[in-house]
This record gives sequence, C-alpha cells and structure tokens, in this order.
Amino acid sequence: MWKTLTRWLGWSAPEATVEPEAPEAGGPAATEPEPEPVPDPPPPPETVPDPPPPPETVPGMLDAFLEDMPKRRWITGSPIAKAIDRWTPAAQADLCFAAYQHTTKPLSPAEIATARTLGHWLFAQPLPWEGERLLALLQILDHAQIPAHTLDRALRSAELTPREAQRAIELITAAGDAYASVGAFLPSRLPTDDHPVPRYTSFGDVVRPFVDTSPHREGWLTLLRHCAEVGTRRTPTQRWRTRIRELATDVPLEPVAGWMTIELAWTGPGSRSGDLEPTRTLVRGLVWALADRGDLAADLGRFAERCLRKNDIWGEKLGNTVLDVLAELPDQAGVAQLSRLKSKVRTTPSRRALHAALETAATRAGLTGEELEEAAVPRFGLVDGQREQPVAGFVARLTCDPPALTWIDAKGKALRSVPAAVKRDAPDALAALQAELKELRSTLTTQRHRLQRLWLQDRSIGPEAFEAHYLTHPVVGPMARRLIWETASGTLLLGDTTDEAVRLWHPATGAEDALLVWRDRLEELEIEQPFPQLWRPVYALQPERFAGRTCDQRQLAELAKHRGWGFPLAGHHGTPDPPGKVFGDTVVRLWLEGDEPNIPYDRVRLVGMDIDAELSPVHASELMYELDVMTAISRRSEDEGALGPLGRARLAVLERALGRIRLDAHIDDPWLVVGERRIHIGSGLAQGEPVKPTAASRTKAKAVFLPHDDPTLVEILALAFTLS
Repeated sequence: MWKTLTRWLGWSAPEATVEPEAPEAGGPAATEPEPEPVPDPPPPPETVPDPPPPPETVPGMLDAFLEDMPKRRWITGSPIAKAIDRWTPAAQADLCFAAYQHTTKPLSPAEIATARTLGHWLFAQPLPWEGERLLALLQILDHAQIPAHTLDRALRSAELTPREAQRAIELITAAGDAYASVGAFLPSRLPTDDHPVPRYTSFGDVVRPFVDTSPHREGWLTLLRHCAEVGTRRTPTQRWRTRIRELATDVPLEPVAGWMTIELAWTGPGSRSGDLEPTRTLVRGLVWALADRGDLAADLGRFAERCLRKNDIWGEKLGNTVLDVLAELPDQAGVAQLSRLKSKVRTTPSRRALHAALETAATRAGLTGEELEEAAVPRFGLVDGQREQPVAGFVARLTCDPPALTWIDAKGKALRSVPAAVKRDAPDALAALQAELKELRSTLTTQRHRLQRLWLQDRSIGPEAFEAHYLTHPVVGPMARRLIWETASGTLLLGDTTDEAVRLWHPATGAEDALLVWRDRLEELEIEQPFPQLWRPVYALQPERFAGRTCDQRQLAELAKHRGWGFPLAGHHGTPDPPGKVFGDTVVRLWLEGDEPNIPYDRVRLVGMDIDAELSPVHASELMYELDVMTAISRRSEDEGALGPLGRARLAVLERALGRIRLDAHIDDPWLVVGERRIHIGSGLAQGEPVKPTAASRTKAKAVFLPHDDPTLVEILALAFTLS
C-alpha cells in the first residue's frame, strides 16, 4: 500500500536494505560477489552547425520561400514566416509586390501557385500601399488573382489621387465580373463632375462622348441640365415645360431616339444598381423634351414597350411617362402607338396607365377612345396601297397588301433582294425603310385586332367616318373592303359606301341562307378575309361547356392578355381578382382552380364564370369563341374526340377546299383520311407515327385558297399532301 501511495503521489520510496544472511553453523564459508563490469563512457557528441540566417533582401527571401514552402503544408509557424514577420510593413509590401510580379513569369503552375500563396498571405495584412503600386497590381490581376475583398480593403486604405482613382476604375472594370464588387467607393474620390450625364453607365458611355464632341455642346449641356431637374411629379410643371421647349430649339433632338435603344447598365466599379436612378431621371426629362415631336412617335412607342416589359431595367415608372408623352403628341401621332401597345402590355398597372393615356388623348381631341383610335391610324405616305422612293439609283416600293419592300432597277425590273449599291451607298435610307416596313406590319396586326374588337362595342360608325377611316384608308382599307358590313336598315355591304351608319356584321345575327350566299360569293371571287367572319363559329351561351377543362395556366394567361383579358396568375393562396373582360357593358369573370402546390399553378381548371348582366347574342358568341380558342391552344393534351363549333367550322372550310384541289383524301368526321392514315381536324395531329410535312407539301398547302388565315388548316393540308 505504501508503494502504491508513493507511486500515486510521485514520491520515491526508500529502497529496503537487504542484510546478507549469516552462514549456518558448520556450513561452508560465505563468498564475496563478483564486481559488475563498468561500461565504456559514451563518445563525445558531434557539433551541430547553426542554421543559416534568413535572407535580408526581397529577392533572397522570395527565393527562400519558393524553395521552402513546397516542403510544408502551411506558412504559419515556419522559420521563413517568422523571419518575414520581423520585417517592417514597408518591406513586407515590397515582398508581396515581388511575389505577385513573379506570377507573370513563364514558370511551372506549381511555382506560380507558390508565389501567389505568398502574395495572398501578405496582401491580407494591413500593409502600406502606394497608388502607383496598386495600379501596377491591378494591371496583372489575371495573373495575380488577388482576392476581391482584400483588394477592396487595400484600395480603401490607400491615398489615391483623383487621376489614380480614375485609372483604378478603368482597370477594375476591365477585369470583369470577378471584381464587380471592388471599388464601389472610387467615384467619390474623383473631382466634382459638373457634366449632367452620369458617369459609369451604359447610357453615359454613349451620350457623354457624343455631347462633348458635338458642335452644339453648350446647347446640349444646358438642355440636359434642365432635363435632370424634371423632378418626381408624374407631369412636370408648366414652367419647366416652357423652358424645355425653348431649349429644344437649340439642338437637334433626333439622336435621342437612338439613345432610347441603349440597354441600361452600370459599367463602373462595384455593383451599384441604385446609382442608375439619376440616369432614369435624366431620360425622363428627355422624353418630355420630345412632347412636340410627332415624327418620333414610333421611337417613343418602342421605348414604352421596352420599359413596360416585366423587370426591365428602365422601369415601369419611366414607361408610364412615355405613355403620357405619347398621349400629348401633336396631331394624335402617338395614338397609333398607344393602340398598338394594347396587345403588348401585360401587367395590370401598365394596362391602367395605357387606358388613362388613351382617355387623355381622346379628351384632348374631343372624341371617344374608339373614335380616336380609328382616326389616328398612320398612313405611311401610301397612295393606292403603295409608295415609291428613289434610293441610290433604284426605286424602293413599299406596299401594304401584302406588306413588302420591293426594289426596282432602272429598267423597271423587280429585284429579288436589296441591291448591293443601296447597302453600300445608302445604309441609313435602307435602315429607315426597313424600320418603316416593320412598323407597317405591326400596325396591320394592331388594326386587325381592333376591327375584331368592333363586335364588343355597342356603337355604329357614321357614313363619313366609315368612308374616310375604313374604306379609303391606305392601311385599314384593304382589310375593311374584304369584310361584310351591315347598315342601320339591315343591308349587307362588301366594300361599298353608304349614307347610313354601319357596324361590322356578325353571323350570329344573320340567317343561314344569307350566310351561305355570301360564302359562295367570296369563294367565287377568291376574297380572303383578314380574320374569320363568314366562317366564324356561332356559339350559344353555355358557361358549363368549359367547366373542368384543364389548361396550362401560363400559356392561357398569355393568350387571354393578348385578347384583352386581365389575367393574374393563380396560386394556392387564391386569386383576389379573377380573370375578367368587358363585353359591351357586361363584365365577365372566370373562376379557376388548381390541384398543385406550385405558385403559380402549372395547370388550372375552369370551374365557372360570373356574368353581371345579360349578354347579347353577338357578345355571348364572342365570349364562347374566345374561351374555345384559348383553351384549345393551352390544353395539355389534344382532344381527339368529337368536334366543337370551332372544329366544325374548319371542317366546313376543308370540305370546300377538297372539292377544288387534287388530293386523294376524304372526310370521316372528325378525321381527314389519307390512305391508311388519319388526321384529326380539330387538333391537326396525325394518328400513328409522327409525320413532318415536306417543304414542297407546305408550298402546295399555302397555294390552296382559304377564306381566311387558318394555320392549323394549312398544317392539315400540308400533312395530307405529304401522306398522299
């Protein structure tokens, strides 16, 4: 126990003395023990030389680090690191700079990585940096790969001159997205800039050089300074607008149209989207400066469409300003653009702003909104459906029906493409003509939709307005003269003038016999209507018809908004404002439900609709027609069952077409049978293996006369020609 206790306490117990036993009486005498051998003394220790002193120069220390570091897993604690820690901060900065410069040499990847490691280790410490050295490091960022956060800290601690700060901004911007967060404070180090166009934006990068080199530089600077003072009110003060009109006479405003095509972005150091607001304010003032320039209405309309796109960087607020300016352009020059934007604007706030702008323009003109839209359709200088313009020794012919730009040589021969001389000698005139053709096509689409909206308006068109704005108008006329109009006395007209008020005739109000007569007449004359009128399916009001039909919600929403429906996407949280549209004076709302937890639902089912008043037969038929078209396109699976009114109208057109063409096919409702294959008339899909129409078949299908444009029917004919 004593041994255990002493061992536990760390004591050394005294050794017991063993007494030699005495020999027994009469026994042998005791012998002395032999002495133990004494070991030889150890040899003297060898002398170990002292380690060499660490180098005291930057090149020597760098070489020593490059030689020693590959043997170690980390820097801290190594003899080299301890020696570097004893250096002054200025000497450490010299070594760091030398290490980063070493990465630019043609070395092995391992040596470059070792030098970069030394540089990163030292650069993370608070070292004194001069502006020139930091600029030198910024020039080799692609080699040094300095961490962004340490580089930003070093730039903040350095005392940069304004010239050095400007150069640092240029180098950081050139370094790319990896250093986008570096140097956001550098613009504050620059001297005060009295230029009205903000720096370091894509807009400023274009406009500042233009203004500084313009012969009207002083006029531009004065106008732009006044634009920057436009304020935050939706409509500027009258005093501000009077002054901007005076300043606008001193400079040519045409370049502003090109500035509105710039994609706004921050081009300086750091990520500073908040600094784009001064640029938006400046552009807002420039837009108001164009309030008297009706010739730039198309440019303003395109800029408004761009701003009103979802999440556009210019912003919806600026887009609403452009709408206000379009409403105030002289001679209703902006009304056509506002009408075109009806099918482009998607968000509810923007649609409200667009409606308010149209109402403002109508009030200024003393007309209703519908009367203003029909009176403000641009004519594009067309006479008898065309306009000719000499360009570089050739004649450019712009036509409306169909919309095309044709080039005529000196011999009067139509060319297949744009002459090379025009591309070389008159590129600006060519670009202007091509932009005008694009605008003409967009206008035709807008007017086609407007003509169909006449069925939803309870109004008649006076005889003078009918002749001026419909029959003889160079853009609307070719479409209006191919439609059937009904006078107040019930007479039906096709391209004829009258002394009575008229409205667009709808087959829901006509007799079946009269409908067949008009169909035969237009088919005999081969008149293709701009949209289905004589062949428009007629529906009875049956809200339960579409109950339970499942659709792709996003596609359904796009189709509905294109037709003027308000359609917020629904999610599992519900929709406080269901999709709705006004038919005449009646508001119709749809009720949808989804069966998925997604926000918004991928698929929705129509479960019913609310109608707050009685619908006329025309409005009821149009409501059901729109729902049939929208749900047929947006359904997830094609219905290959019995045909509805839309499919039956297509079947009737197809029956007549088969009687005029050579095609070995027949109709077996709801199929078009070609040999052993069948094509569904409703969906346009062929049974069995997928079939792709050939180019020749598509050409033959497009050559078949159809009473109106029907892409699905053209596809059916192309498939039939391919299979026959």
